Amino acid sequence: MKLSKRSIQILKNFFNIRESLVIKPGNELYTARKDSVYAWTTVEEEFPVEIAFYNLGAFLSMVDKLEEPELDFQEKLVIIKKGSSRVKFKYASSAATLRFPDMVAFGDKMPPNAISISKFSADDLSNVLRISSTLGFDLVQVVCKSGVAIIKCIRSKDEKGNCFEIGKMKGLESPDFVASVDIRKFALVPDDYALYVVPGKSLFFKGDGMKTNYLLSLEKGLSKFD
Repeated sequence: MKLSKRSIQILKNFFNIRESLVIKPGNELYTARKDSVYAWTTVEEEFPVEIAFYNLGAFLSMVDKLEEPELDFQEKLVIIKKGSSRVKFKYASSAATLRFPDMVAFGDKMPPNAISISKFSADDLSNVLRISSTLGFDLVQVVCKSGVAIIKCIRSKDEKGNCFEIGKMKGLESPDFVASVDIRKFALVPDDYALYVVPGKSLFFKGDGMKTNYLLSLEKGLSKFD
């Protein structure tokens, strides 16, 4: 088996969310960070056995160094092969030792009560991350008032100071709300998304091109719902 470029990009993204990874037999990938970030997708490859990586980054580094190697996933290890070179990379002793959380049972379904907000493009994501880094913003908000929503980046301790805003989405049939998420949770793979708010719980990003979905939990004390 060879991993596609898309699958490698997704695995690298998942490593940014959580260092370890458990892959069940089949083609679904899932990860989570301390009940605050959930990410899941399906890939074109079919994994034959359960795989538990204690350090996913070390595995990906070997794949990069051997440049598009063949991968032989066996019961207790994966053999990474390129020409006459090979690396035997052992799995973690068991998935249970990683204390990996249960998978979110949404798949491609919409989370209950999700409110459709707008498209959220790869350029929007890039701007949110770059401008927040430059101006020291630590909070991303989706603010809805009188049926009009905007996306804002601010400092949580200076809400009336500098800010960055994206668009005005009109015609929302929703009570007023402020949905706030820590910028550190925005570990999304670059892609175009449909953005939803799950009231009182999370922001939901449904991926388009990469078909990868994310739930980012809200900051309770900084979010308000009527």
